[in-house]
Amino acid sequence: MAAMTRSRRTDANWRNNAAIDFSAGHGIPASCLRHMRTAHRASGGRHCSGFSGRPHPCCAQEHEWPRLRRPPQRRRLDAARRISLLPSPGSRVRHATSRGWGENMGGDGTMILEAALACRVAGLSVLPAHLAEKRPALSGWKPFQEHLPGKEQVCAWFKEAEAICIVTGKVSGNLEMMDFDNGGELFDRWAGAVKEQSPGLIDRLVIESSQSGGRHVAYRCRDAVCGNLKLAQRRLETPGGKQYVHRKDADGNQHVIQTLIETRGEGGLFLCAPSPGYKLLQGDFTHLPVLTPGERDVLLSAAWALNEYIPPPEPIPTGCASLARPGDDYSARGDVRAVLVKHGWTLAKPGENEYWRRPGKTNGWSATLKDRIFYVFSSNAAPFEPNKAYSPFAVYAHLEHNGDFAAAARALRAEGYGGDEPAVNLTGIVAVAEVAPPAEPTVPDPGQMPEDLLRVPGFVSEEMDYCLQTAPYPNTVMAFCGALALQAFLAGRKVRDPGDNRT
Repeated sequence: MAAMTRSRRTDANWRNNAAIDFSAGHGIPASCLRHMRTAHRASGGRHCSGFSGRPHPCCAQEHEWPRLRRPPQRRRLDAARRISLLPSPGSRVRHATSRGWGENMGGDGTMILEAALACRVAGLSVLPAHLAEKRPALSGWKPFQEHLPGKEQVCAWFKEAEAICIVTGKVSGNLEMMDFDNGGELFDRWAGAVKEQSPGLIDRLVIESSQSGGRHVAYRCRDAVCGNLKLAQRRLETPGGKQYVHRKDADGNQHVIQTLIETRGEGGLFLCAPSPGYKLLQGDFTHLPVLTPGERDVLLSAAWALNEYIPPPEPIPTGCASLARPGDDYSARGDVRAVLVKHGWTLAKPGENEYWRRPGKTNGWSATLKDRIFYVFSSNAAPFEPNKAYSPFAVYAHLEHNGDFAAAARALRAEGYGGDEPAVNLTGIVAVAEVAPPAEPTVPDPGQMPEDLLRVPGFVSEEMDYCLQTAPYPNTVMAFCGALALQAFLAGRKVRDPGDNRT
């Protein structure tokens, strides 16, 4: 009975809301059509079957009511479903409308807006972006590193936005993105290593292609993420393609450092689909997986293993290097591996380039040791900082003496490292000082400064008068010097004139 009632109610609702085609072309005179429209409205949408098959009062002829058209059923999609159907750049996309399918290209304003609203519902901090410059199209976007934008803000921003970007980090639910540059050169090797270490993990990630042909891999982390990390780099003697910042090494050779894999973490951002040139290959941003610290380590370790460049360690500011110093002597011949093992580090993979695993980690690696340079990748390897190289003495100082290099040097000297500093030969200087007689002055004594030169009309003279009147021991020359110094101080401060000219 209930089902029948629902069926009747549904049928009644359909008939009441049905669209009757009163247009011409049914062989019904216009006067009759007007009468039918009036009757249809007066009956609340119900059909006046009394006219059907009977002489119509307008023309005394029999007419049938025009055919009923069932109203098109609009298909409602939730936010997650909408963003999963977003188009790839250049693809033909069909819209579920009553008129059929049409075309839409990546970068369409409506599509960008829908994607932005869906991302916001999913807890992502979305901002409009300049496509060419890869930066937010807002002058002050830093507040959105801490809180999500409002719906009204998103609607206003994305009415004419050309691209969309997402802020990574805590504000977006500990979102982190791995960026594979140089056309995604290392993506396949990285994905293969991840599949080998953790089967099925790759299939859970959100992956898209970028406008340069690279890859973006996005996920959320259970714990807070650190800032941006450079995971795999390469030194290029002759750069090609993109423009990089040139550097000069200790030998004076020009080179550039190309970053092949890096992350966008706390405080970062990245452009994404449906921006022109970006295409979702797997998953969608409204259904990001949440990874455990161990799963995140698998992703980062697989990228670190592809690194080709180890920067030199930062020099310790203690003067010129000399084996006579305990730190330099230890860096040359000290057993840094024993120190690492003592503090819980594990050798994960021996070889010319050794891979070391930090304490508490059961798989993968966190640092490398090559040519006595300890390079740390991990952001969880305290007291070491990520993406930084350490000399053996620096490793010893951080692990054994909490970063106190002076205490570390004293301890190493007690252990026999370092030697006596060579004596400095001062005989030549002493001999000259003892033999050479004091030189006679070649410039005549100018005498006292003339009084007329001590008076400069204006500020200097007024300041001199004040000093001479208030000083317990007045001195004209000292008052003059003090007035000049005060004027120089005042003139050196930054000032602005009415024309907004600044010093």
